[in-house]
Amino acid sequence: MTPSQSIAWAAWALAAALAALAVVVAMAWQLRVAHGRLRRKRAILLSVLDSMEEGVVVTDGEGQIVMANRAAERLGGAVRAQDEMDRWYLPSCHFWRDACRPLSARECPLGQAARGEACDGAELLARGAPGVPDRWLNVRVRPLATASPGRLGGVVVFADVTARKRADEESRALQQLRRETEFRREAAREEERKHIARELHDELGQHLSALRMELSLMRMRWGPMDAEIADKARAMQGSVDQVIRVVRNLVASLRPAVLDMGIGSALEWLVAEVAASGQVRCQLELQEESVVLDANQTNLVFRLVQESLTNVVRHARAREVRVSLARHGEGYLLMVRDDGVGFDPTWRSPTSFGLLGMHERAEMLGGVLEIRSSPGEGTRIAVSFPAAHAAQPALAPSGWRAAGA
Repeated sequence: MTPSQSIAWAAWALAAALAALAVVVAMAWQLRVAHGRLRRKRAILLSVLDSMEEGVVVTDGEGQIVMANRAAERLGGAVRAQDEMDRWYLPSCHFWRDACRPLSARECPLGQAARGEACDGAELLARGAPGVPDRWLNVRVRPLATASPGRLGGVVVFADVTARKRADEESRALQQLRRETEFRREAAREEERKHIARELHDELGQHLSALRMELSLMRMRWGPMDAEIADKARAMQGSVDQVIRVVRNLVASLRPAVLDMGIGSALEWLVAEVAASGQVRCQLELQEESVVLDANQTNLVFRLVQESLTNVVRHARAREVRVSLARHGEGYLLMVRDDGVGFDPTWRSPTSFGLLGMHERAEMLGGVLEIRSSPGEGTRIAVSFPAAHAAQPALAPSGWRAAGA
């Protein structure tokens, strides 16, 4: 190779090297610019995430946390690793379904996110380290939109609902307290009715019976001698008999003695009283062998049916009404159905407390009252309520027993 050729080749090699170096420098510059843009975009993304009240955690397919915002650090205990700038971990947070049931590793939201699964609105208890208060979190899991089938990962979003959960628990506790208070108040009312009915029956009834006997003796002694005395004594006996009937009806309306014989006998008596009035045909369907109520439940069910039948007689203009009580799942179902004129159940009279009292008694039973009615279509009142004891076995029904006229 001649000197001129060597110089030409060296020049060409130098030019190629310079061109390659220029390309490398340009690529390095572009990479630096792209990296800067990526860092700025990541900084913007983190700023947006840090402005959120909800905690956000992003995991890869191995379950490693690759991104977390400040709310995640505050609520879930996410901590940035010291050795890696883009790694977080949860050193002190464990998720539980409630205070007694921890989640398994597969059920953990981070595990679901790593597998690319989805979950909506799960409320979990996040238990922190000793001295750190527990929190209730509403957790949502979504798979990463950019994750390929072979490369999983997901996003966990959780919001602190501790205040709402505590408020709900306080509300339930207050409702339970109110229900127990109403239950005790109703029991006290029933006891007072029982006491007044006993006093009317024993004291006033005895005095009226004694007065009637005295009038009978006076009639027998002085009646044959004086017709006017006989007529007066007979009239007074009739008045006393009328007062005795009023007292008996008053005692029965306060608290019928059949309530002490169980709900079956009490409902049969009530249905018979309504049927005897001749205003409406009344029938009872009762699976008595499968219905076992305690004394408080018996009183409440009786008063519910009594109020329902009173409304039917006064307002429904019905020809027939049916009362049924049967086992329903783990509890009971009470129904009162009539073929009357019906009404609009959404309308409430400001002076009517009948339906309000029925709702209160249904709540005291721990049940739900449902009213279905419309003008001209009759009315159906249904009350579903639990058994007095959850462990009480359900007896097999032995057929329907009908009573009434």
